[in-house]
Amino acid sequence: MPDQQDDAARFEALYHVPGEAPWTWPEPHPLVVQLVAQHKIPPGRVLEVGCGEGYHAIYLAAQGCTVVAIDRSRTAIQHAQAHARAAKVAIEWHVMAAQDLPRMDWQFDWVFDWRFCHQLTDEGERRAYVRDVARVLVPGGKYVSVAFSGESPYWGSGTLRTAPNTQTVLYFARWEDLQRLYAPYFTVLERHTLTVRDKPDFQVPAYCLLLEKM
Repeated sequence: MPDQQDDAARFEALYHVPGEAPWTWPEPHPLVVQLVAQHKIPPGRVLEVGCGEGYHAIYLAAQGCTVVAIDRSRTAIQHAQAHARAAKVAIEWHVMAAQDLPRMDWQFDWVFDWRFCHQLTDEGERRAYVRDVARVLVPGGKYVSVAFSGESPYWGSGTLRTAPNTQTVLYFARWEDLQRLYAPYFTVLERHTLTVRDKPDFQVPAYCLLLEKM
């Protein structure tokens, strides 16, 4: 497992210049817009985990959601706060790692993570994260997760692969891996395949899952 301090320092460096992190884009992904427009995710209280510079959180707040957004990178949260002020939306921001979810006593109508779950490379940590997401959701709450697809040979083979632009080790889950991961707590309502952009010119295959807490 990568050294956590080195990994944290790498993320702070990637966020040093606003908008330069490979996964940062100011416009929401079309699939997120579609899910909101079709009312498949409610305009209620939402937690975004691993929010980065906050552009999806800002979009969701503009659509009427009450948003709490967390990221372990203090630099990313500082950029996100500035973007939210420019967009004139109110969001509750926290510098917080996903591993700190157990200390949250809040409840949410849905949880959103955009390209976060694949950053968790330890199997036990992944199971704990999904359990913690279920715990902060109301009964029947929704969970939207986007993560890289292990069905693709993109950036190599196997479950753990290294992104060439950031040298970050990421978890490429196959569909059966995801089914096992979510089965104890969630029902899969929808599964979408999509590509997500990474700078400078990568188009990485990913899954988007809409799940419901059992």
